[in-house]
Amino acid sequence: MIYYAKIKKVDNQSYFVDFPELSGCMSWAETLPQAKKMAHDALNCWLSERCKGGGDPIPRPVRRRSKDYYPIEVTPQNIRKIRQITRQCAS
Repeated sequence: MIYYAKIKKVDNQSYFVDFPELSGCMSWAETLPQAKKMAHDALNCWLSERCKGGGDPIPRPVRRRSKDYYPIEVTPQNIRKIRQITRQCAS
């Protein structure tokens, strides 16, 4: 499962990371490689917390094709949690 992070350079000094479908899932870094790593960490922390708390359903990923979007993979552990919650909600 892949979500797309929008990574934009800000003030020629840092990179801002945002996941449009995941409200509040964001981060920043000083370099693009660091921003991609921070995007991975932010995504998986956000999903892990959402899986614990229940509440609103987790939005499905939307494929993005702009140069500002980078594919970020969900960890296998979080994929299992998401599938389990989805099955529970469907019951």
